[in-house]
Formats: sequence, structure tokens, C-alpha cells
Amino acid sequence: MFEEQRLFGETEQSIRLDTRRGSPIENARPLEPSGSEDYKFQIFWQEHRGHTWKIRSLPDIHYNCAGHVWASRRTCIYETAEWRKILEQDGYRKTNQPVSDDLVLYWLEDNSLAHVARVCRLVDSGLSRPTPHVISKWGDTGGEVFHLVSEVPSAIRGRYEFWTDRQRDATGLPQSPVT
Repeated sequence: MFEEQRLFGETEQSIRLDTRRGSPIENARPLEPSGSEDYKFQIFWQEHRGHTWKIRSLPDIHYNCAGHVWASRRTCIYETAEWRKILEQDGYRKTNQPVSDDLVLYWLEDNSLAHVARVCRLVDSGLSRPTPHVISKWGDTGGEVFHLVSEVPSAIRGRYEFWTDRQRDATGLPQSPVT
């Protein structure tokens, strides 16, 4: 199991990363790209051509979606338990009125977290509420994409929730955590 590590040395590294409460967050950062990231992203992009996606950046192996929103594009945070720890210990709570810089979490049918993205703007689409546009980092080998909150790969299409760490809501009143 650890033969590669013994023969070739460390293939991944991590950075010091803690929650606001000071608990360490497990993370990993690949040392070298495989060389196929651009090709994989082109295939991914071709599969989603019908969407209104706009590329923000080309593939970068140094972070995944969780590392994008919680670690400033510096590392990958893979484990669902780590995502939940961050949500709890950093004071996130569900919100029905997202604003820029809030998060959207995408859930699978088995109630596991599949993806996290950051709300970058709200667009008035003539509906009762503005439509959130988000920025996503697709996997640890993909690029960043701007898209509508509902325009995601079919594998994770379904339930999503908005989460915020804002101390006050839009009215200026303090918010209490939602459990």
C-alpha cells in the first residue's frame, strides 16, 4: 500500500490549515501534474457546452472545490468529514437569501457532500428571487467556471443549499446559526 511512498518519496504534501476554532483540517496537495489535466478539462467542457458556463481559469492541480472556497486556492480538502467540520467550526449556517460570497453545497442522494461553490453574484431574471451565479472549481484537476447555480453536471444535479458565515443578515440584524 505504501510501496510508492517508500520507493519515490512523498507524492503529496499538505499545508497548515485550521478551522476558526483551531482544529486542524486534513488536506493534500499533489506535487506534480500528470500532464493530462488540460485534456480532461476539455472533455468535461465539451460535455457541458449547452450550459451558460464561462471559463475563469484553466486547469490547476493545486486545489479542488473545497480548497477553492476554504483554503484560497492552495490545497485540496477531500473528506466530507472535514467539510462538515469547517461548516460547524467556522460558524456557517443555512440561508434562504444568499448574497455574494455565500456558499452553495451540492448533496448526493445518500446525503453526502458532492461539491461546494461560491456565490459570485445575483442576477435579476424576472423571477420572484434573483438567480445566483456561482464560481466552481471542478475537481482537483479541472478549471474554474462561472455558471448558474442549477447548471451542474448531472451526477450532482439535485439538492443544493446555500450556507453563509455572515454575522448579520441583509436587514443588519444578527443571525443565529441554523442546525
